Amino acid sequence: MKVQQKVREQEYHVLKADLDVQWEHTEKMSERTTVLEKRAASLKEECNALNHNIKEFKHKMIVVKTEANNNKGKKTQLKAQLQEVWDHKEELERERAKLKGQLQQEWDHSDELSHTLQEHADCISQFDQECQFSQKNVSCLKEKLCQHDKEENDYS
Repeated sequence: MKVQQKVREQEYHVLKADLDVQWEHTEKMSERTTVLEKRAASLKEECNALNHNIKEFKHKMIVVKTEANNNKGKKTQLKAQLQEVWDHKEELERERAKLKGQLQQEWDHSDELSHTLQEHADCISQFDQECQFSQKNVSCLKEKLCQHDKEENDYS
């Protein structure tokens, strides 16, 4: 009985240590997720700013076309600037999509860790219940043994 109890206690300590490590990893992943969320928000703000710039450039392009229809050089220059902005916007959108994918992976991983953490907590709870049951049985057996010894002494 004591050997089983020691084995259970050792299993309990191993599971508890594993749970502590996983919890620490979960906290680190939460911190990393927070950093990625901040980065995603920053990129979104930058994207909004770029979208605003694009709208401004479109407006400038219309004004330039109406005021200086003959000036093809200036028109070509504005188109090139606009293309750069669009290219930069597309690049930022690709980076945003990539970060969003990474963030989703981190969330999925965090969910997996939470699920594993819950499984381990359930396992520890079950071991605690089994340990309590074993301790009650040991106490009961001790009482019966004492009672038996007392009865044996009374008959002697």
